[in-house]
Amino acid sequence: MRYALPPFSIVPSLVWADRDLMDSDLRVYGVLCTRRNRKTKRCNPSHESIARDAGYSVSTVKAALRRLRALGYVDWINSRGPTGGQGTNSYWLPHLEDDTGESVLTPEPSSP
Repeated sequence: MRYALPPFSIVPSLVWADRDLMDSDLRVYGVLCTRRNRKTKRCNPSHESIARDAGYSVSTVKAALRRLRALGYVDWINSRGPTGGQGTNSYWLPHLEDDTGESVLTPEPSSP
């Protein structure tokens, strides 16, 4: 069964307006935005899952992730699998958080 994606995700203006990014970079970033857990602010999709959702090959996804990381839009830590080998990466998107780690997408409370 295919992973059920939410109907939309939010990509910050500075990301989609960056002319140094390729279309594949934007689609990969969009997949990560869609998969991001609002509580942990992380996402853990495999390269294969990102490739399937973005419509690109795994090698294209890996190249896009390297470009996104080099520009500071994505970072990740490597995790280990149950046998000690490579597990899935834990990604975070720094431009979706302010200096305190709070989401920049959280609406301000309205005044009474």
